[in-house]
Amino acid sequence: MKRNFKLVLAALLAISLFLAATSVWAGTRMGTLGPSVNQAKKTGDGNKTINMGDATFTIVTSDPGYTLDVQRTKTPNSFFGAPPSGLAYLSSGFMVSTKSTGAALITACFAYTPQAAAKNAAIYVFSGGSWTYLGGTVSGNPATICASSSVTDGGFALLGDK
Repeated sequence: MKRNFKLVLAALLAISLFLAATSVWAGTRMGTLGPSVNQAKKTGDGNKTINMGDATFTIVTSDPGYTLDVQRTKTPNSFFGAPPSGLAYLSSGFMVSTKSTGAALITACFAYTPQAAAKNAAIYVFSGGSWTYLGGTVSGNPATICASSSVTDGGFALLGDK
């Protein structure tokens, strides 16, 4: 009886240690660009970047009085609707809005994992009720995929094959 109790206790301890190690390992990979953020806002002049943890958004403008606001949508399917046919969300959705009197460009970068690469992931922007393919360039270590858009008020997400 004592022996069975020790075996059960050892098995429970091993499972607990495995789960703890897995959560620490996964936690370091969730936001490969920094800590996860749900909403951020920047104002000012020049180019500014907002780091959301697994995505960054940079406004490129010469307007001295702009505002850049980024909000994470953890359930993009319910916020933006279904992705284009044959595609699936591989990231949170991000609602980007700006207030700028001059021309502006948004550069969006997403963490690009091996899983994203295997699903041919690309950046898309949601504006006017539909998704538009932006594609992206992969670089760096850890890898990121980046694309620019003249859409300064819309949704951005990483989409890939189902």
